[in-house]
Amino acid sequence: MNARGFATISTILAIAPAGIVPAAQDALEACTRGAEPLVTISEVRGACAVAFDGAAILACAPEQAGDADNRQIVRAIAVPGQSAAPKVEALPTEARCAVDLAISPGGTVAIADAAGAVHLVERGGARRSIGADVLEGPSGVAWRRGELLVSDRRAHAVVILSPEGVERARLGVGALREPLGIAVDSEGTVFVADRVADCIWRFDADMVDRASGVSAAAPARLGERGSNPGQLRSPRDVIVRETGGSKCLLIADELNHRIQSLTTDGAFVGFFGMHALVPRQGDGRIHYPVSLALAADNTTLAVAEAFEDRIQVFRLTAVPDEIDPAATSPDFISSHFGAESACGDDMLALVDVETQGVAILDARRTPPIHISIIGGVGATPGRFIDIGAVAIEPGRARVWIADGGR
Repeated sequence: MNARGFATISTILAIAPAGIVPAAQDALEACTRGAEPLVTISEVRGACAVAFDGAAILACAPEQAGDADNRQIVRAIAVPGQSAAPKVEALPTEARCAVDLAISPGGTVAIADAAGAVHLVERGGARRSIGADVLEGPSGVAWRRGELLVSDRRAHAVVILSPEGVERARLGVGALREPLGIAVDSEGTVFVADRVADCIWRFDADMVDRASGVSAAAPARLGERGSNPGQLRSPRDVIVRETGGSKCLLIADELNHRIQSLTTDGAFVGFFGMHALVPRQGDGRIHYPVSLALAADNTTLAVAEAFEDRIQVFRLTAVPDEIDPAATSPDFISSHFGAESACGDDMLALVDVETQGVAILDARRTPPIHISIIGGVGATPGRFIDIGAVAIEPGRARVWIADGGR
Protein backbone atom coordinates (compact mmCIF):
# COMPACT_ATOMS: atom_id res chain seq x y z
CA MET A 1 0.00 0.00 0.00
CA ASN A 2 1.25 3.47 -0.78
CA ALA A 3 0.60 6.88 0.70
CA ARG A 4 -2.84 7.05 -0.93
CA GLY A 5 -3.92 3.55 0.04
CA PHE A 6 -3.62 1.96 -3.41
CA ALA A 7 -1.37 -0.96 -4.36
CA THR A 8 0.50 0.37 -7.39
CA ILE A 9 3.65 -0.10 -9.41
CA SER A 10 6.68 1.77 -8.16
CA THR A 11 8.54 4.40 -10.12
CA ILE A 12 11.79 6.14 -9.33
CA LEU A 13 12.16 9.67 -10.65
CA ALA A 14 15.47 11.37 -11.25
CA ILE A 15 14.86 15.09 -11.38
CA ALA A 16 17.48 17.75 -12.04
CA PRO A 17 16.24 21.15 -10.83
CA ALA A 18 17.97 23.15 -13.56
CA GLY A 19 19.18 26.58 -12.59
CA ILE A 20 19.59 25.93 -8.87
CA VAL A 21 22.92 27.49 -7.97
CA PRO A 22 24.44 26.15 -4.73
CA ALA A 23 24.57 28.90 -2.13
CA ALA A 24 27.93 29.87 -0.68
CA GLN A 25 28.69 28.34 2.69
CA ASP A 26 28.55 31.56 4.67
CA ALA A 27 27.53 31.85 8.29
CA LEU A 28 24.83 29.18 8.08
CA GLU A 29 24.60 27.25 11.31
CA ALA A 30 24.28 23.48 11.34
CA CYS A 31 20.93 23.73 13.08
CA THR A 32 18.72 25.41 10.52
CA ARG A 33 16.02 27.81 11.68
CA GLY A 34 14.37 28.66 8.39
CA ALA A 35 14.30 27.99 4.66
CA GLU A 36 13.69 29.83 1.41
CA PRO A 37 11.54 28.00 -1.18
CA LEU A 38 13.31 27.58 -4.52
CA VAL A 39 11.41 25.19 -6.77
CA THR A 40 8.19 23.17 -6.66
CA ILE A 41 8.31 20.04 -8.81
CA SER A 42 4.74 18.89 -9.37
CA GLU A 43 3.15 15.78 -10.88
CA VAL A 44 5.45 13.39 -9.02
CA ARG A 45 2.72 10.88 -8.28
CA GLY A 46 2.80 9.66 -4.69
CA ALA A 47 6.29 11.10 -4.09
CA CYS A 48 7.30 9.16 -0.98
CA ALA A 49 11.12 9.30 -0.94
CA VAL A 50 13.86 11.57 -2.27
CA ALA A 51 17.64 11.49 -2.55
CA PHE A 52 20.15 13.75 -4.28
CA ASP A 53 22.35 12.15 -6.91
CA GLY A 54 24.70 14.95 -7.85
CA ALA A 55 22.58 17.64 -9.47
CA ALA A 56 19.61 15.29 -9.87
CA ILE A 57 16.91 14.27 -7.43
CA LEU A 58 15.90 10.63 -7.26
CA ALA A 59 12.33 10.13 -6.10
CA CYS A 60 10.20 7.09 -5.39
CA ALA A 61 6.89 7.76 -7.13
CA PRO A 62 4.73 4.63 -6.69
CA GLU A 63 1.69 6.18 -8.38
CA GLN A 64 3.50 7.27 -11.54
CA ALA A 65 2.09 5.90 -14.78
CA GLY A 66 3.23 2.37 -15.47
CA ASP A 67 2.19 -1.26 -15.44
CA ALA A 68 3.65 -4.60 -14.38
CA ASP A 69 5.96 -4.61 -17.41
CA ASN A 70 7.02 -0.99 -17.09
CA ARG A 71 8.52 -0.48 -13.66
CA GLN A 72 10.84 2.44 -14.04
CA ILE A 73 13.53 4.70 -12.83
CA VAL A 74 12.67 7.98 -14.54
CA ARG A 75 15.21 10.70 -15.20
CA ALA A 76 13.68 14.13 -15.68
CA ILE A 77 14.54 17.80 -15.96
CA ALA A 78 12.43 20.32 -14.02
CA VAL A 79 12.40 24.01 -14.90
CA PRO A 80 12.42 26.34 -11.86
CA GLY A 81 9.15 28.17 -11.37
CA GLN A 82 7.12 25.83 -13.58
CA SER A 83 4.63 23.23 -12.34
CA ALA A 84 4.35 21.15 -15.50
CA ALA A 85 5.17 17.46 -15.37
CA PRO A 86 8.88 16.91 -16.11
CA LYS A 87 10.13 15.17 -19.21
CA VAL A 88 11.13 11.64 -18.30
CA GLU A 89 13.58 8.98 -19.38
CA ALA A 90 12.81 5.45 -18.25
CA LEU A 91 15.33 3.09 -16.71
CA PRO A 92 14.42 -0.33 -15.26
CA THR A 93 14.11 -1.35 -11.61
CA GLU A 94 12.83 -4.50 -9.96
CA ALA A 95 10.86 -2.71 -7.23
CA ARG A 96 7.19 -3.56 -6.86
CA CYS A 97 6.47 -0.92 -4.20
CA ALA A 98 9.46 1.36 -3.63
CA VAL A 99 9.22 3.26 -0.35
CA ASP A 100 12.74 4.62 0.21
CA LEU A 101 16.13 4.88 -1.45
CA ALA A 102 19.71 5.76 -0.59
CA ILE A 103 22.87 6.26 -2.63
CA SER A 104 26.26 4.93 -1.55
CA PRO A 105 29.47 6.98 -1.92
CA GLY A 106 30.24 4.81 -4.95
CA GLY A 107 26.91 5.60 -6.58
CA THR A 108 25.01 2.38 -5.91
CA VAL A 109 21.30 3.07 -5.43
CA ALA A 110 19.58 0.96 -2.76
CA ILE A 111 15.79 0.83 -3.07
CA ALA A 112 13.68 -0.40 -0.15
CA ASP A 113 10.78 -2.43 -1.53
CA ALA A 114 7.82 -2.83 0.83
CA ALA A 115 7.17 -6.18 -0.82
CA GLY A 116 10.16 -7.57 1.10
CA ALA A 117 13.56 -6.87 -0.45
CA VAL A 118 16.20 -4.26 -1.21
CA HIS A 119 17.12 -3.71 -4.86
CA LEU A 120 20.60 -2.47 -5.78
CA VAL A 121 21.27 -0.57 -8.99
CA GLU A 122 24.94 -0.03 -9.87
CA ARG A 123 26.28 2.97 -11.77
CA GLY A 124 26.80 0.81 -14.84
CA GLY A 125 23.20 -0.43 -14.76
CA ALA A 126 23.76 -3.84 -13.16
CA ARG A 127 20.90 -4.85 -10.88
CA ARG A 128 20.40 -7.36 -8.10
CA SER A 129 18.09 -7.89 -5.13
CA ILE A 130 19.00 -8.87 -1.57
CA GLY A 131 17.30 -9.50 1.76
CA ALA A 132 14.22 -11.38 0.54
CA ASP A 133 14.90 -14.19 3.04
CA VAL A 134 15.45 -11.77 5.93
CA LEU A 135 13.21 -8.74 5.53
CA GLU A 136 9.47 -8.66 6.25
CA GLY A 137 8.37 -5.12 5.47
CA PRO A 138 11.18 -2.75 4.46
CA SER A 139 10.28 0.88 5.10
CA GLY A 140 13.58 2.79 5.03
CA VAL A 141 17.17 2.32 3.91
CA ALA A 142 20.57 3.95 4.49
CA TRP A 143 24.25 3.15 3.86
CA ARG A 144 26.80 3.01 6.68
CA ARG A 145 30.45 2.21 5.89
CA GLY A 146 29.57 -0.38 3.27
CA GLU A 147 26.67 -1.87 5.21
CA LEU A 148 22.98 -1.42 4.51
CA LEU A 149 20.64 -0.44 7.33
CA VAL A 150 17.03 -1.29 6.55
CA SER A 151 14.04 -0.22 8.63
CA ASP A 152 11.52 -3.04 8.84
CA ARG A 153 8.09 -1.87 9.98
CA ARG A 154 6.80 -5.42 10.44
CA ALA A 155 9.83 -6.70 12.34
CA HIS A 156 9.88 -3.46 14.42
CA ALA A 157 13.64 -3.24 14.00
CA VAL A 158 16.46 -1.93 11.86
CA VAL A 159 18.19 -4.81 10.09
CA ILE A 160 21.90 -4.43 9.25
CA LEU A 161 22.81 -6.25 6.04
CA SER A 162 26.07 -6.89 4.24
CA PRO A 163 26.16 -5.84 0.56
CA GLU A 164 25.50 -9.52 -0.20
CA GLY A 165 22.31 -9.49 1.89
CA VAL A 166 23.62 -11.40 4.92
CA GLU A 167 22.09 -10.21 8.20
CA ARG A 168 24.76 -8.94 10.57
CA ALA A 169 22.72 -7.44 13.40
CA ARG A 170 19.43 -5.83 14.45
CA LEU A 171 18.80 -2.52 16.18
CA GLY A 172 15.87 -1.52 18.35
CA VAL A 173 14.30 -4.92 18.98
CA GLY A 174 11.65 -4.38 21.66
CA ALA A 175 11.78 -0.58 21.37
CA LEU A 176 10.86 0.45 17.82
CA ARG A 177 7.17 0.54 16.88
CA GLU A 178 7.13 1.63 13.25
CA PRO A 179 10.64 2.55 12.06
CA LEU A 180 10.77 4.49 8.81
CA GLY A 181 13.46 6.95 7.63
CA ILE A 182 17.09 6.39 8.69
CA ALA A 183 20.02 8.81 8.92
CA VAL A 184 23.68 8.10 9.70
CA ASP A 185 26.19 10.76 10.78
CA SER A 186 29.94 10.85 10.05
CA GLU A 187 30.74 8.89 13.23
CA GLY A 188 28.31 6.08 12.43
CA THR A 189 25.56 7.14 14.86
CA VAL A 190 22.15 6.01 13.58
CA PHE A 191 18.93 8.02 13.84
CA VAL A 192 15.56 6.42 13.08
CA ALA A 193 12.18 8.12 12.66
CA ASP A 194 9.42 6.16 14.42
CA ARG A 195 6.00 7.18 13.11
CA VAL A 196 3.88 5.43 15.73
CA ALA A 197 6.11 6.25 18.72
CA ASP A 198 6.22 9.94 17.67
CA CYS A 199 9.97 10.21 18.22
CA ILE A 200 13.45 9.82 16.78
CA TRP A 201 15.60 6.97 18.15
CA ARG A 202 19.37 7.45 18.41
CA PHE A 203 21.72 4.45 18.31
CA ASP A 204 25.32 5.27 19.09
CA ALA A 205 27.91 3.77 16.77
CA ASP A 206 29.18 1.24 19.34
CA MET A 207 25.78 -0.01 20.49
CA VAL A 208 25.75 -3.23 18.49
CA ASP A 209 27.17 -6.40 20.01
CA ARG A 210 28.52 -8.17 16.92
CA ALA A 211 28.68 -11.49 18.75
CA SER A 212 24.96 -11.55 19.53
CA GLY A 213 23.87 -9.35 16.63
CA VAL A 214 21.57 -7.14 18.74
CA SER A 215 21.76 -3.73 20.41
CA ALA A 216 24.05 -3.75 23.42
CA ALA A 217 22.09 -0.91 25.06
CA ALA A 218 18.73 0.81 24.79
CA PRO A 219 18.57 3.63 22.21
CA ALA A 220 18.04 7.25 23.26
CA ARG A 221 14.56 8.62 22.59
CA LEU A 222 14.41 12.13 21.12
CA GLY A 223 11.09 13.99 21.11
CA GLU A 224 7.57 13.22 22.28
CA ARG A 225 4.04 13.33 20.90
CA GLY A 226 2.55 16.80 20.44
CA SER A 227 2.44 19.92 18.28
CA ASN A 228 4.52 22.28 20.41
CA PRO A 229 8.14 23.15 19.52
CA GLY A 230 10.29 20.06 19.89
CA GLN A 231 7.30 17.72 19.87
CA LEU A 232 6.47 15.40 16.96
CA ARG A 233 3.39 13.97 15.28
CA SER A 234 4.09 11.01 13.03
CA PRO A 235 7.72 11.74 12.06
CA ARG A 236 8.45 10.06 8.74
CA ASP A 237 12.09 10.86 7.99
CA VAL A 238 15.24 12.31 9.54
CA ILE A 239 18.54 13.56 8.11
CA VAL A 240 21.73 14.82 9.73
CA ARG A 241 23.25 18.17 8.74
CA GLU A 242 26.89 18.63 9.74
CA THR A 243 28.52 22.04 9.44
CA GLY A 244 31.68 23.39 11.05
CA GLY A 245 32.01 20.50 13.47
CA SER A 246 28.42 20.78 14.72
CA LYS A 247 25.42 18.61 13.87
CA CYS A 248 21.66 18.92 13.82
CA LEU A 249 18.69 16.81 12.80
CA LEU A 250 16.09 17.83 10.24
CA ILE A 251 12.84 15.91 10.66
CA ALA A 252 9.84 15.45 8.36
CA ASP A 253 7.17 16.09 11.02
CA GLU A 254 4.26 14.76 8.96
CA LEU A 255 1.11 15.55 10.94
CA ASN A 256 2.48 18.88 12.18
CA HIS A 257 3.11 19.76 8.51
CA ARG A 258 6.58 21.18 9.09
CA ILE A 259 10.28 20.44 9.03
CA GLN A 260 11.72 20.58 12.55
CA SER A 261 15.32 21.19 13.49
CA LEU A 262 16.65 19.54 16.67
CA THR A 263 20.07 18.98 18.12
CA THR A 264 21.36 15.40 18.17
CA ASP A 265 20.33 15.33 21.84
CA GLY A 266 16.75 16.29 20.96
CA ALA A 267 16.78 19.97 21.97
CA PHE A 268 14.49 22.18 19.88
CA VAL A 269 16.14 24.69 17.56
CA GLY A 270 13.55 25.77 15.01
CA PHE A 271 11.13 24.77 12.28
CA PHE A 272 9.92 25.92 8.87
CA GLY A 273 7.17 25.19 6.38
CA MET A 274 3.88 26.86 7.29
CA HIS A 275 0.98 24.41 7.09
CA ALA A 276 -0.76 24.47 3.70
CA LEU A 277 -4.31 25.76 4.16
CA VAL A 278 -5.66 24.27 0.93
CA PRO A 279 -4.45 21.44 -1.33
CA ARG A 280 -1.76 22.29 -3.90
CA GLN A 281 -0.68 25.35 -1.95
CA GLY A 282 3.10 25.48 -2.21
CA ASP A 283 5.78 28.18 -2.17
CA GLY A 284 7.07 27.02 1.18
CA ARG A 285 3.82 25.74 2.66
CA ILE A 286 4.22 22.08 3.53
CA HIS A 287 1.47 19.43 3.53
CA TYR A 288 2.25 15.96 4.93
CA PRO A 289 6.07 15.86 4.44
CA VAL A 290 7.30 12.27 4.22
CA SER A 291 10.93 12.35 3.05
CA LEU A 292 13.97 14.65 3.08
CA ALA A 293 17.24 14.84 1.18
CA LEU A 294 20.18 17.20 1.55
CA ALA A 295 22.36 18.06 -1.45
CA ALA A 296 26.15 17.97 -1.42
CA ASP A 297 26.23 21.76 -0.95
CA ASN A 298 24.78 21.11 2.54
CA THR A 299 22.26 23.90 1.94
CA THR A 300 19.75 22.68 -0.66
CA LEU A 301 16.96 20.53 0.83
CA ALA A 302 14.37 18.47 -1.05
CA VAL A 303 11.05 17.66 0.66
CA ALA A 304 8.70 14.98 -0.70
CA GLU A 305 4.97 15.42 -0.12
CA ALA A 306 3.16 12.27 -1.23
CA PHE A 307 -0.32 13.67 -0.60
CA GLU A 308 0.43 16.63 -2.89
CA ASP A 309 2.23 14.61 -5.59
CA ARG A 310 5.19 16.97 -5.47
CA ILE A 311 8.71 17.75 -4.30
CA GLN A 312 9.63 21.16 -2.94
CA VAL A 313 13.22 22.36 -2.95
CA PHE A 314 14.44 24.83 -0.32
CA ARG A 315 17.60 26.74 0.53
CA LEU A 316 18.31 26.41 4.25
CA THR A 317 18.96 29.57 6.26
CA ALA A 318 19.95 30.46 9.80
CA VAL A 319 17.15 33.05 10.01
CA PRO A 320 13.77 31.86 11.38
CA ASP A 321 10.81 32.17 9.02
CA GLU A 322 8.30 34.89 9.80
CA ILE A 323 4.96 33.73 11.21
CA ASP A 324 2.36 33.76 8.46
CA PRO A 325 -0.61 35.92 9.60
CA ALA A 326 -2.98 33.50 7.85
CA ALA A 327 -2.19 30.93 10.54
CA THR A 328 -4.16 32.97 13.07
CA SER A 329 -7.17 33.64 10.84
CA PRO A 330 -10.60 32.06 11.50
CA ASP A 331 -10.22 30.07 8.26
CA PHE A 332 -7.08 28.25 9.44
CA ILE A 333 -7.53 24.46 9.20
CA SER A 334 -6.83 22.82 12.55
CA SER A 335 -7.62 19.32 11.33
CA HIS A 336 -8.54 17.83 7.98
CA PHE A 337 -9.11 14.60 6.12
CA GLY A 338 -6.74 12.34 4.24
CA ALA A 339 -7.14 10.68 0.85
CA GLU A 340 -9.13 7.65 2.06
CA SER A 341 -12.89 8.09 1.54
CA ALA A 342 -16.01 6.16 0.62
CA CYS A 343 -19.56 6.97 -0.48
CA GLY A 344 -22.76 4.91 -0.58
CA ASP A 345 -26.46 5.14 0.33
CA ASP A 346 -26.21 8.94 0.47
CA MET A 347 -23.50 8.63 3.11
CA LEU A 348 -19.94 9.92 2.90
CA ALA A 349 -17.13 8.47 5.05
CA LEU A 350 -13.86 10.39 5.47
CA VAL A 351 -10.76 9.45 7.46
CA ASP A 352 -9.24 12.07 9.76
CA VAL A 353 -5.58 11.06 9.64
CA GLU A 354 -4.71 13.08 12.72
CA THR A 355 -7.25 11.47 15.07
CA GLN A 356 -7.67 8.10 13.28
CA GLY A 357 -11.43 8.61 13.37
CA VAL A 358 -13.92 8.15 10.52
CA ALA A 359 -16.36 11.00 9.99
CA ILE A 360 -19.81 10.09 8.67
CA LEU A 361 -21.62 12.78 6.68
CA ASP A 362 -25.00 13.08 4.94
CA ALA A 363 -24.04 13.49 1.28
CA ARG A 364 -27.48 14.67 0.12
CA ARG A 365 -26.58 18.27 0.95
CA THR A 366 -23.89 20.60 -0.36
CA PRO A 367 -21.74 20.81 1.62
CA PRO A 368 -22.38 17.43 3.30
CA ILE A 369 -23.78 17.56 6.84
CA HIS A 370 -21.74 16.00 9.63
CA ILE A 371 -23.52 13.13 11.41
CA SER A 372 -21.04 11.38 13.68
CA ILE A 373 -17.46 10.20 14.25
CA ILE A 374 -16.50 6.52 14.44
CA GLY A 375 -13.51 5.51 16.53
CA GLY A 376 -10.39 7.54 17.14
CA VAL A 377 -6.80 6.60 17.91
CA GLY A 378 -6.31 3.74 20.38
CA ALA A 379 -5.84 0.00 20.77
CA THR A 380 -9.19 -0.80 22.42
CA PRO A 381 -12.16 -2.23 20.47
CA GLY A 382 -13.75 0.36 18.21
CA ARG A 383 -10.57 2.42 17.93
CA PHE A 384 -7.84 2.42 15.31
CA ILE A 385 -4.08 2.78 14.93
CA ASP A 386 -3.43 3.31 11.21
CA ILE A 387 -6.50 3.43 8.95
CA GLY A 388 -5.51 2.48 5.41
CA ALA A 389 -8.90 2.21 3.68
CA VAL A 390 -12.62 2.72 4.31
CA ALA A 391 -15.71 1.48 2.44
CA ILE A 392 -19.50 1.70 2.74
CA GLU A 393 -21.46 -1.48 1.99
CA PRO A 394 -24.31 -0.63 -0.41
CA GLY A 395 -27.82 -1.31 0.80
CA ARG A 396 -26.79 -1.89 4.40
CA ALA A 397 -25.17 1.41 5.38
CA ARG A 398 -22.37 -0.62 6.97
CA VAL A 399 -18.93 0.94 7.21
CA TRP A 400 -15.84 -1.24 6.70
CA ILE A 401 -12.49 0.04 8.01
CA ALA A 402 -9.05 -1.46 7.32
CA ASP A 403 -6.61 -0.81 10.17
CA GLY A 404 -2.99 -1.39 9.08
CA GLY A 405 -1.80 -1.09 12.67
CA ARG A 406 -3.74 -4.20 13.75
